[in-house]
Amino acid sequence: SRLATQLAVEGLLSAVVLNLATVYTSMFASRMGADDNQIGYISSLPQLFALIALLPGAILTGRLRDRRRPVEVSLVLAGLFYGLAGLAPFFSNQRVWFLIGMVSLANAPMALYNATWQNYFSDVVPISRRNSHYTLRTSMTFFAGIVVVQASGIILGNAGSDSRRILMYQVCYWLSFLISSSSSSQVFSPK
Repeated sequence: SRLATQLAVEGLLSAVVLNLATVYTSMFASRMGADDNQIGYISSLPQLFALIALLPGAILTGRLRDRRRPVEVSLVLAGLFYGLAGLAPFFSNQRVWFLIGMVSLANAPMALYNATWQNYFSDVVPISRRNSHYTLRTSMTFFAGIVVVQASGIILGNAGSDSRRILMYQVCYWLSFLISSSSSSQVFSPK
């Protein structure tokens, strides 16, 4: 059905956004000169930001009648922060901290996206079709994750220099921004 296809495409696109922007973040930071403490912050601060955002975000979005809008907004906000993270190399001595900050900020709306998506899904999919729709979406999400990680890994592995790799990391972040901002309103059309 059209709804199943839309949900599957939405899952695929969200997986592309997330995998482009997060899988190689530690390597990106390392190429820009991150020390061990900063690499640790890259692993822990995004989770802290997600935790802090979840409770108030869930309360706020739970009171909204339109279940679709929080899903769209959270995905676009995450994409915006990921796009800004791609600017990190331009911040000279603060570039690693800027990257850490943007990735951490992006994780808050991504956590809200995952939480609000469940409400949206239960509003638009009849109970009798939830299992099949969710299975299709999950398979597309896994497929996209595998393809994006492998393809970007191959491309990054073949980059000849650190400066090229840094540019490739930036392109990944900017693609995440473009995909999240251009696709959300087109994909989330059913109410």
